Amino acid sequence: MRRPFNPDMLALARDAKGFTQTELIGTLGDAMSQAKLSKIENGLVSPSGEDVAALASALGFRPEFFFHPHTRRSEPATYHRKRKKLAKKDWSKIYATAEIYRISTALFLKSIELAPPAPPPPAIDPDQHDGRIEEIALAVRQLWALPRGPVEDVTSLLERAGVVVISYDFGNDLCDGFTQHATGDMPPVVFVNTRQPKDRLRYSLAHELGHVVMHRLPNPDMEHQENRFASEFLMPTSEVTKDFYNMSIDKFMSLKMHWRVSMQSLIMKAHQVGRMSDSAYRYYMINMSKRGWRTREPVELTNVKESPRLLLQLVNGHMNQLAYSLDDMSQLIGIPPSAVEDLYGLKSRPRLRIVS
Repeated sequence: MRRPFNPDMLALARDAKGFTQTELIGTLGDAMSQAKLSKIENGLVSPSGEDVAALASALGFRPEFFFHPHTRRSEPATYHRKRKKLAKKDWSKIYATAEIYRISTALFLKSIELAPPAPPPPAIDPDQHDGRIEEIALAVRQLWALPRGPVEDVTSLLERAGVVVISYDFGNDLCDGFTQHATGDMPPVVFVNTRQPKDRLRYSLAHELGHVVMHRLPNPDMEHQENRFASEFLMPTSEVTKDFYNMSIDKFMSLKMHWRVSMQSLIMKAHQVGRMSDSAYRYYMINMSKRGWRTREPVELTNVKESPRLLLQLVNGHMNQLAYSLDDMSQLIGIPPSAVEDLYGLKSRPRLRIVS
């Protein structure tokens, strides 16, 4: 028996395509009125088979997608690592794509069980620890038995603890990342923008880890708390402070390659721990701005990986061990085969050519 049509999935597909209802009607032509589309999205009218086929064709989804029983999650009350210029429509498209990743991951986890080798991120309420954010960050490092010095691979660290890291192109550089907490059988999921440089990506991942650990419920100060967490997690004060001597732009370039964080993060840390005066801090930050280094620094990290593997392992597990074809994956998720390849970075296997 076929599941009932799910209007949440229609709204999700429309947002993922970047369409308003009016724009979708323009694509549908005479196939549907906006009044009917609105009623379908609000669950007031059940679409006919012809309606579903027309919507699937206009949006580039398979009809099966609209019958997933999943509930669409609300957008977070506070956006993480997001700049204020990001338009509502662009954010909705970013978040809709994340929802499609989440729904497909939930489908994969029905057949493949995760067995993370490291303990999951703990839940620690900052208010119950008198706001000692740095101590919380160090406690997480201790839980995962991290060695002294820089974190080698933040992505791998999160995935070993059962956090699904999903990286994709957000379509602009106004949002770095955001998190969905664990629910039911779904582990925490961290989404990060592939457009950011590796130093910012690592900071975004540590920032979102702070969100997973400390903020099951949002609070007005959480963005600042997550920044403090990320700074201490990546650069423990007791270890990095000894490096803050004979400071210069060249010195911060060198420290960037060692600690694998941005020059800007190092300058802020030096000021935070009292190794840099207020006037020196202003000098460096003004200098960085004048040179355009606040957005793109003069040296890039080349000694880091930060490549998510867990989601691709779930996909490969289905296509290899469980013998799912590309068409099977397409039907399971409800998107065309080409979209499956795009979503998961799959490349079609080249056809064997015999030359006689």
